[in-house]
Amino acid sequence: MEKPAGIRSILILVFGLLLSAGGASSQGFPVYKESLPVASLNSERLFSESLAGKAILEASREKTVTLSEENRRIESELEQEERELTEKRKTLPAAEFQALADAFDEKVVKIRRTQNAKGSALSQELEAARREFSNRVRPILLQLMSERGIIFVLNEQAIALAVSSGDITDDALKRIDNEIGATLNGDK
Repeated sequence: MEKPAGIRSILILVFGLLLSAGGASSQGFPVYKESLPVASLNSERLFSESLAGKAILEASREKTVTLSEENRRIESELEQEERELTEKRKTLPAAEFQALADAFDEKVVKIRRTQNAKGSALSQELEAARREFSNRVRPILLQLMSERGIIFVLNEQAIALAVSSGDITDDALKRIDNEIGATLNGDK
């Protein structure tokens, strides 16, 4: 099947352009020698791998374990109390048992609220420590940016594609560990 003259002319023109571009393609694509004023940073890694972040996470973990142990102890005590209450049911008048059962239920609800509040307080404490960490490392990151001529930093999780040379996380980790160490109050 013969192609129409218009399409044949276009194909010849495109093929000719491709052949003439062959000489230009041997020169390669332009490579920029200057770095762009943009960098990426893995903020989660910055927190979790820095000495200060590790200390915060370990302290939070220890408090969470302590709370979990307390919850298990309380649960065990409540189960024992419930068993005792169940035994009393056999010997007490219905009204007296109901009053004890209602008091037990109120106690359980109060304990649950208290323990949930403790868990929420631990979460809020961790978030506050993360904010403090961010506030303390901000000047260090700004200094690093200034030294490298970086205008803005993108969070690595928001970048679809990048070269690794644009990631400043490792350098930021080194500086943060050197400048604030494992504590946020400046004590080393």
